[in-house]
Amino acid sequence: MLKSFTTKQLMLGYAEGMQFIDTPGLLDRPLAKRNPIEKQAILALKHLATIIVFVVDPTESCGYQLSAQEELLKQVKTLFKRPIIVVLTKTDLATPDQITTARKTFGENTLKINTAEQKSIENLFSAISESVRAAQTAS
Repeated sequence: MLKSFTTKQLMLGYAEGMQFIDTPGLLDRPLAKRNPIEKQAILALKHLATIIVFVVDPTESCGYQLSAQEELLKQVKTLFKRPIIVVLTKTDLATPDQITTARKTFGENTLKINTAEQKSIENLFSAISESVRAAQTAS
């Protein structure tokens, strides 16, 4: 089982001809109160990211309510002028009501993933590839 907020450093990976950086999670708090790991994540997003995949936990088992996750997304949008793909994770554990509420909060086009289903991972890679191509075309 995956545990929230266990990434302690930048994790690099490569797939589909792209480099991925898994950053430590950010918490909804002012920059001055963020720890060094969170600041490292912010620097990576600011200087390395072409796009951002923002992961939302509709079950709230990460310890943060949807409202706090929504507020953090607003901050990320303000800080980083990058395309953002919002992804609902843990959709295999979430109730239909939790998914509906999250989609109302974050938008109906929010991508749902279940890491146990290959098709949802393929859909995520496809959305990332399309977003990267669009970002490269725009620049």
